[in-house]
Amino acid sequence: MFKRALRAARFDSKLYQEIADDPVAFVQAVGIMVISALAFGLGIKAGDPLEQYANKSYVTILLWSFSYHAVAWALLGSLTYAVRRLRARQPVPLVATLNGIGFAHIPGVLYALLSLGSEYLMILTNMVVLAGMLVGLAVAFRQTTKAPTSLSFLMAVIGTILVVQVRNDLLVRIVL
Repeated sequence: MFKRALRAARFDSKLYQEIADDPVAFVQAVGIMVISALAFGLGIKAGDPLEQYANKSYVTILLWSFSYHAVAWALLGSLTYAVRRLRARQPVPLVATLNGIGFAHIPGVLYALLSLGSEYLMILTNMVVLAGMLVGLAVAFRQTTKAPTSLSFLMAVIGTILVVQVRNDLLVRIVL
């Protein structure tokens, strides 16, 4: 898993072809999503410079983080599946799509930097992680859907915007 995670961090397009039909890759993709969710939840709670989450328990924050990551995975998977289905007019294995999206979330491990507690570092970390995920998703979408790069990038932008909106909405509903 570690070698594949490094390849995902380098945006290796061949990785996404390799993991499409590998049943072990699904478990690894779940592992990456769990690690990303843990890094995000723990980073936000431990490094809360504005003390927005001071009255919330780690359990609440982690439940929110896991909920967000699960919804994001399902949302991005559905988007990719629908585009592939419309473009190719043939079914695409949903597991292959979820594998790619899971591996594209590898920049999420950097959310652990949020625990350092600097407001500026939080903004910078969020920008770097979202940019990394955007590129990773574009590569994953391109390999999974066989769509042109421009369409893959557009899907990644739309998916990232939707995911950030879901994250913020869940934050308000569950945590704050």
